[in-house]
Amino acid sequence: MTAGSQNALFILGMLFAGKTGAIAFENPGYPEARNAFMLAGNEVIGVPIDADGMDISAIPKQCKVVYVTASHQFPTAATLPLQRRRDLLDMAQRVGPAHSGRAGEGTVDDRRIALIPTAKAVPEAAQR
Repeated sequence: MTAGSQNALFILGMLFAGKTGAIAFENPGYPEARNAFMLAGNEVIGVPIDADGMDISAIPKQCKVVYVTASHQFPTAATLPLQRRRDLLDMAQRVGPAHSGRAGEGTVDDRRIALIPTAKAVPEAAQR
């Protein structure tokens, strides 16, 4: 339990602070989430978004965490299509465990990434 979403974002930022790598963040994205990660001491790298949300293929190799809004992205209200959600879950599975509500961490092509996917958004992923 936290004191709210902003507090939860700061706590997540603290969990990853001091680790090797950066946080991939939607650009443009929710500025208060970016600020919470930066205040916790993380490097934040913007990843371009288009009409379909974050460009998953543009996630920088040095990122260890991916912050993405799958539905109603701020400020564009874009919704990540099913294929991009699958691509993101596939990336998480290559890196480590991808379970709803649990952080997965590992190495892919010499990069460390942590991801908390929403398996309910892609039901097939929950059954893999």
